[in-house]
Amino acid sequence: MSGVRTFIGIPLPEDVVTTLLAACDAVRDADPSWRSEKWVPRQNIHVTIKFLGDIPDDSLDALADAVESAASACDAFELAEAGIRAVPNPRRARMLWGTFTDPEGMCAALASAMDRVGLEFGVAPDERSFKPHATLVRARHDRRLGASALEAARLEIDRIPERVSVGSVTLYASRLTSADPVYTALRACELGHG
Repeated sequence: MSGVRTFIGIPLPEDVVTTLLAACDAVRDADPSWRSEKWVPRQNIHVTIKFLGDIPDDSLDALADAVESAASACDAFELAEAGIRAVPNPRRARMLWGTFTDPEGMCAALASAMDRVGLEFGVAPDERSFKPHATLVRARHDRRLGASALEAARLEIDRIPERVSVGSVTLYASRLTSADPVYTALRACELGHG
């Protein structure tokens, strides 16, 4: 039986994506050694809520229905202004994240709801605490990211609006290619509005 690689994510507003990309440019300008790493293209920048992995083709409609039902039971919310983080740390970074804060815990509640959806389809819940972020780059090997590059990125990130409204989540299919993954929206699901 074939399967479709899937995840649930929050699409970000264009102005936020543009600012995150400006932060990426600032890192590459401040630390040219990072230019050859695997930077996430504009169309793939999002906040992942739940990675589901391969779901059988014949279960996709039921999965989309379950995501839609769970989303409608969660209130719309706002993420607070972003930061920038080298993961796991600047001395041996594997990734660079644009981070968001979840002041009321609503994004974490949404992630928990999607963990429950995942369980219905045989996907284990995430054991790590949920931290909303957009992955900006994946390094091929652990490497140092200089303080000047992080500071240059922070100056750009500071331009993101203080609040980012979240009114929906999207169930995506992800097809891996030799270049970048190709994401296809399977269903956008509105959050409830209290």
